Amino acid sequence: MWQADEPWRLLQSNGLGSMDYALPAAIAAKLMFPRRPVLAMMGEAGLDMVIGEMSLLDEYKLLIVMVVFRDDTLSLIKLKQERMKFPQTGVATGSPDYTLLAKAYGGDGVIVNSVAELRKAVQSALKSSCFTLIEARIDPAE
Repeated sequence: MWQADEPWRLLQSNGLGSMDYALPAAIAAKLMFPRRPVLAMMGEAGLDMVIGEMSLLDEYKLLIVMVVFRDDTLSLIKLKQERMKFPQTGVATGSPDYTLLAKAYGGDGVIVNSVAELRKAVQSALKSSCFTLIEARIDPAE
């Protein structure tokens, strides 16, 4: 779904233990290629695991755009439990106010509720003088 037209334009985790990959990978990408725009996409549980890494974004002036997909659910684990006919246990999450966290770490925070709003927020973030965290609220049923 994401077309990369040259090497090192797409970094993604494949396999086990991928929940906390996006932000550290984005930081590494920005450090290696400081002039390229960097967009990191992750679920809220993945961001929650490495949220302190946002302090590096302000400290090193890394203009990264983060999109955190917020559905307050560990969706893939929930789906796996459903497929295995297990009771749903431990999949509902409570997430912080990401816009406030972004500001606390020296960045901008935005909430979006549609693809059109996300597109506008990313375009605006790419022109920002600080990192941006976009909280994309999604329906877990989708």
